Amino acid sequence: MEGAGFLVYSDWKTSYIGFMQTDDLITVDQDIRGGTPVFKGTRVPVKTLFDYLAANYTLEQFLDCFPSVTRQMACRMLERSESALLAAAAQIQGAVLTIKPGEFRHLPIP
Repeated sequence: MEGAGFLVYSDWKTSYIGFMQTDDLITVDQDIRGGTPVFKGTRVPVKTLFDYLAANYTLEQFLDCFPSVTRQMACRMLERSESALLAAAAQIQGAVLTIKPGEFRHLPIP
């Protein structure tokens, strides 16, 4: 399935793994921010959205700070992330994946 993959994120408190379609929302390119996943068509890291929300900023405040990210893009990212995390929790039991704090990976499906 092209454009799909496992999304893996870890910070000092939590780690997430999930499956979601990414090709229409996320770009991972070594020439753009060294391969950090960004919202497609922007240079805004996807992680920034989650960082803002975790720091109690509203979606409106995030969008005001990053006008190249549309409301639709941000909402779709949140919806897909939620779905991927819930599906992973339901399907992946006992799987262990270790990644470094602050690391965000897109692992293609073979």
